[in-house]
Amino acid sequence: MMQPMKKSDDISANNALSSGDETFQHELEAFLSQSAEATTWHAECVIKQSEFETTELVRGRPGEGVAGQYVRKVIDAASGAGSAYEELWRAQGRGAHLACVPRLVECTRSGNRLTVVMEHVDGCTVDELQRAIGAGEHLAMLVLPPLSRAVTELHTALPSPLIHRDLKPSNVIMHGGEAVVIDFGSARIWRPDASNDTTHFLTRCYAPPEQFGFGQTDERTDVYALGKILYFCLTGEQPPNTCGAAECREKGLCDAWAQVIGTACAFDPADRYASAEDFGAAIAVAVESSPVTSVRMKDGRRHAHLTAFVPAVLKSGNPLALVPSWAGRIWNVAILTMLAMMLWMSIDTIFNPMPKDVGRSIEYLFAQNILCVDPLLVIGAYLLMDRRRLRAKYPKFARWGILRETIYGVIAMVVVLFSSAFFAVMMGWA
Repeated sequence: MMQPMKKSDDISANNALSSGDETFQHELEAFLSQSAEATTWHAECVIKQSEFETTELVRGRPGEGVAGQYVRKVIDAASGAGSAYEELWRAQGRGAHLACVPRLVECTRSGNRLTVVMEHVDGCTVDELQRAIGAGEHLAMLVLPPLSRAVTELHTALPSPLIHRDLKPSNVIMHGGEAVVIDFGSARIWRPDASNDTTHFLTRCYAPPEQFGFGQTDERTDVYALGKILYFCLTGEQPPNTCGAAECREKGLCDAWAQVIGTACAFDPADRYASAEDFGAAIAVAVESSPVTSVRMKDGRRHAHLTAFVPAVLKSGNPLALVPSWAGRIWNVAILTMLAMMLWMSIDTIFNPMPKDVGRSIEYLFAQNILCVDPLLVIGAYLLMDRRRLRAKYPKFARWGILRETIYGVIAMVVVLFSSAFFAVMMGWA
């Protein structure tokens, strides 16, 4: 007769099974999440990596309806980072649209793994722009007014202010004359009942005292960073930890700018501008008071016109980035039209030879035109075309680079010439 299982063994076995099920379930969810991402997104390169976050440039797969380049962030949510993305995702679902933030296309959490995919914004960061056109009032007036509007939108567009807490030149992209704020890993929604909510993910010279544990961060935390960014735009140097009016004057800044920066970067938040909007208004007043505004503003407007083309040149080193895409398409149509006409002439001369070829066999004319001249025309036309759209659709071409592609084209033309000459000798035509 079978004996019943002991109660204690039964409980132990169930506990072990339950624990194993939980582990298996967690691993299964993580695997399925990664598999789903793998079928939708193709990773091209890692942009940035830290202990708690990986940022990648990915390309959506056309079959999934998300063709093109995107930015994907994989965040360790246990670190306390990334909650702002979930808030932005919920707000976007409610119909809210923040022009100053890249549009999110995916935001999922699996355990402590938060995955965020957002649109890739064409443009250049403020530090890239500074390297391209130099520091001064022209750069400050190009960046700070739209950036003040962008930060004001962050603070006012949602039910509660969204505090970025890591504003710096590399986290601001200038696009079409407006500022787009990126990297919300440290951002959070302001809570009036919090007394000390600081998470220590910050950039030291742009972070105010309250982010080092002296109290709650609020809108004035971002105002402090705006003041530091203004200092960077005017001087081209990273701001000192203490950035008062006196330090600004020692650096050669006029009283108007020194006062704006000194107020924005005050140690006590109560002494700063109350909002990004107030900071933007102070900049407008400082512009009128600056002794060099009339000269600098002309430079600023000129550079503002150029900044639409700066980012691609900075990132690719390709002068074609200065050419609008519509001009490239017109150029390609002209090249293809010319190629079609020349190919037609090449075929026509087989049956209606030129005077110098009268008496030649049709086999000779076919080999001369179809096997030699026409391939040279096609390769030459390809090298002359604006290939940016082709390189965007097929990343392999983009990885080659224009110089490498041109070298391959020239080699192909030489091979065609030598092959044609060899063929002519073998056929006894030479």
